[in-house]
Amino acid sequence: TASTPPPISAQEGPVIPETFVSGFMSKVAPWFRRGVQEDSHEFLRLLIDAMQNSCKGARNDKTAAASGNGSEDTEYPFRLFRGTVESNVKCSACRATSCKIDPIEDIGLDILPVKSNPPPQ
Repeated sequence: TASTPPPISAQEGPVIPETFVSGFMSKVAPWFRRGVQEDSHEFLRLLIDAMQNSCKGARNDKTAAASGNGSEDTEYPFRLFRGTVESNVKCSACRATSCKIDPIEDIGLDILPVKSNPPPQ
């Protein structure tokens, strides 16, 4: 589990992607190695979590006393990466069906290799 990154202070000028990524990695995920594809999904999850925590913190500061609905994150960027998955199980003995809907923030997809056709001669 990674810690929440410290808030970024106001900056002058544009954000430089290389500086941002290097700084984010050194503060949130120092175990990352550049160029390792397996870390890209974990980096994305950490970045989204940091965005969500930052938005939640800013919102809580502004609306701490105004609203009691701070636990439900239904706005951007929360809903952008959120969905549900439905699981259905049918008992082979009694034929009863059980349906369960669970929240998800990402889903893994298998990518099968495609046979390439040889070039025409």
